[in-house]
Amino acid sequence: MSKEKKWYVFYCKSRAEKKANDELIKHGFESYLPLMLQDRVWSDRIKKVEVPMFNGYIFVKCHDFEIIKVLQFSQIVNTVKIGKEYAVIRQQEIDLLKKIQTEGLKVTVEPQLLKEGDKVEIAAGIMRGYQG
Repeated sequence: MSKEKKWYVFYCKSRAEKKANDELIKHGFESYLPLMLQDRVWSDRIKKVEVPMFNGYIFVKCHDFEIIKVLQFSQIVNTVKIGKEYAVIRQQEIDLLKKIQTEGLKVTVEPQLLKEGDKVEIAAGIMRGYQG
């Protein structure tokens, strides 16, 4: 049993991510739901609304023994697992999502001599220094 809190990934019911986030925070959990602005078109207008970046997912920072408590919320369906282990997101990745959420992300791709599997490093912008 781990003593440190980690960011775990949970599945939410369809369109219940915001409600799940509110309920988790209300009950003292540290949760994070990355949101983005999206244009929604109605017959008489276009409106910008906040929607989850990742439909159906929410991040919760908790101890591994608290996962059972999180699963008791009616909006939470299950945990995300990789094999038999709970999926854990590093703090650095949560920080990057928060930075993208506040500052935005614009991507331009310039044709280069890259092929699948080549390692790249982002040279400019808010993701500068990240490799993939």
